[in-house]
Amino acid sequence: MPDLTTTRAQTTGNRPRAGRRSDWLRRSVATAAAAACALGAVLLAGPASAATPGVSDPGVNGPAAVWDLQNTAVALPSGWSYGVSALATGDAGTVGIRNGSVIASGDSIKAVPTHLVDSSPVTAVGVGESFAVALQDGEVSAWGNDPESYGVLNVPHEAQLNGYIASIAVGRTHALALTKDGYVLAWGDDSNWERRVPPQFRPGGSTHVSAIAAGDGVSLAVANGAVTGWGDGPDGGAIFPPPETRSHVVSVAAGRHIYAALRDDGTVIYWDLRGLVSVPVAARTGIVALSGSSTNGPGVAALRSDGTVIQWGYEGYRQSPPTPGNMRVIGLAANSGSFFGEILGYTPSGSSGMTVSINGARECATAWTPARPLTTYPCSADPGDPTWAQQQFFPRITDRTNGDFRVYSWLYNSCLTASGVGNGASVTLAPCTGAANQTWFKIQLGNGAVVVTNRAALRSIDTADGSTTVGAGLVVRDSTGTVTQQWAVNPAWSGI
Repeated sequence: MPDLTTTRAQTTGNRPRAGRRSDWLRRSVATAAAAACALGAVLLAGPASAATPGVSDPGVNGPAAVWDLQNTAVALPSGWSYGVSALATGDAGTVGIRNGSVIASGDSIKAVPTHLVDSSPVTAVGVGESFAVALQDGEVSAWGNDPESYGVLNVPHEAQLNGYIASIAVGRTHALALTKDGYVLAWGDDSNWERRVPPQFRPGGSTHVSAIAAGDGVSLAVANGAVTGWGDGPDGGAIFPPPETRSHVVSVAAGRHIYAALRDDGTVIYWDLRGLVSVPVAARTGIVALSGSSTNGPGVAALRSDGTVIQWGYEGYRQSPPTPGNMRVIGLAANSGSFFGEILGYTPSGSSGMTVSINGARECATAWTPARPLTTYPCSADPGDPTWAQQQFFPRITDRTNGDFRVYSWLYNSCLTASGVGNGASVTLAPCTGAANQTWFKIQLGNGAVVVTNRAALRSIDTADGSTTVGAGLVVRDSTGTVTQQWAVNPAWSGI
């Protein structure tokens, strides 16, 4: 059993306990851009408005989804799909903020300190190699393990003073806190001098810092628009920011061997161990926030003003993620270079997605790739299982009078499609167009099962061989109500 240790603020007498959530949500939106640099992420409280991408109303209405640096949709732990306003992922696990409270998964950090749950709203979180950090009422709490005795749980006393801290940044084995008067506090590992804050940035120093970032053995700060680095990481490099970072910088991100600075004109300066590097074209302008991955993947993600995300990484990795058309980006996940958002237009339910299984069998409709026809496969209830995400489908009403709806796969940003109108045409995924072959309606049977019928083909989803065996391909066939056309669906489908 690991030894779990918690540090928390000693001053609690002035901590309000209720009635402040709505104020916090409004405040978090207003200060998100300023605080983003501390986590290398935008941590917003809800769905972006049409007028201002990235600025939000309280609450996440649809299922949250996360994409990683390899453009793969990451399944969230069970129960995390609604109301999550901020995420941080790292080697220790995942931490989120839901309705102002901290939720966490991962052996060393899942036991969240009680004062971070159903108390004053938490405004920022971060995750390291074996520990997690949260900011609440301007004071810092850390919990988890410290197997190498780095001191990651030894939060400085100043960081535990109520109302003193503006933002936090968490690296692999150390952490930083930025005070409200612009000074930097550090704790944890110092094997690369990453904890040795320059004297001018310490409390009482001569220079006020506006942004911080923590990476793998590296710390970065922005003061008077210029980047300063200390610690040398595994191979050095970050402590020598290029000349282009000496003015007009508003935030920084520290990946693993990768570093980025966001300038006030929305352009990005990017450098690595070899020096200045040209960023992808899409990430050169219109950037509003950065996130660096210092623990579980080498890379940086950038959130654009139009709500889209670009990601890139070390060793020449250059690829944009598949931001779904039906997804609104909420923000970038701290410490991971990932981004998260909400699926639009769906009614939240108690479960993360909506599986479609053959009634009476334990076989679910499963999408393997966008181009491959769907097949049956044993139903997965484990969000950590890749198959789970491949079995999540969301119906969206397109014509309430006729009962028409589309079926959306958030994993592939595609819609369920009949490849033809003939008997035996395969059921696949394709980009959502709203065409008739992507339009479905259901027939409710007396036994609780439903028959799902395609509007263009006027045929129903069935298995190609008429069996319930694993791997049976899905097709549309003449509607007969046979057992393989009878599907059990998640209760959330009852609204269509």
